[in-house]
Amino acid sequence: MGGDLDAADPIGEGVVDLPDQRRPAVGQALAQGDGSAVPDAIDLVNTASWARSALVTLPKFLSEGKDRVVEADGQPVPSQRLRNGELVMRGQEAPSMAGRRYLL
Repeated sequence: MGGDLDAADPIGEGVVDLPDQRRPAVGQALAQGDGSAVPDAIDLVNTASWARSALVTLPKFLSEGKDRVVEADGQPVPSQRLRNGELVMRGQEAPSMAGRRYLL
């Protein structure tokens, strides 16, 4: 169902386990950016064929010292630091086969 929160998804797991037929769609979604690196940016790609939101777990090494998550336009995103150092954020609804950028 579109917009439902799933269990926290470890970042990157969905890309690693993609079936071959979905890999081109992920490549297209990633290619929509200008290709330049943005410090402290997290790009989440929705590989599903429906819009969805999800809780996303960012590992400690990616988020250490960065407790605030905002969308690319500066809007705050609900997030919480866990006792083990991971940061959980709510990935806002992303369109089918597209992505959203967040900044730490």
